Amino acid sequence: MTISDDNEQQWVHMLSAAGKPSPNLSDAQWQLAFQFLKSHTFSSEILPCQDAEYQSYRDFIEDTLSWIRRGHTAYVFFTYQIYDLLLFEKDRLSTRLIRDEGIYPYFMVWLQKEGRK
Repeated sequence: MTISDDNEQQWVHMLSAAGKPSPNLSDAQWQLAFQFLKSHTFSSEILPCQDAEYQSYRDFIEDTLSWIRRGHTAYVFFTYQIYDLLLFEKDRLSTRLIRDEGIYPYFMVWLQKEGRK
């Protein structure tokens, strides 16, 4: 399954509006969206938001990066958090959509080991 040009606008809208993932989204659909997001993300050394009001969010992203860089698994709840993690670990970040009954879907994130993709 691939994302056609016709569907690109739909994916851009879904990912940019991106709060929580849709309760109807499957992990297979999310993996397509993740590959699309990954292909439209440019690596960075810093988070774009520099304002003090975003400091707690920046701390969350930095803590998540630190945790997954030590080989652990972390959990995030919004697709914009995935985007911000991709800014730093585009080539190694992996995700999985988790759908626990009674809980809104969320994401497991981890880094692939060096040399594996």
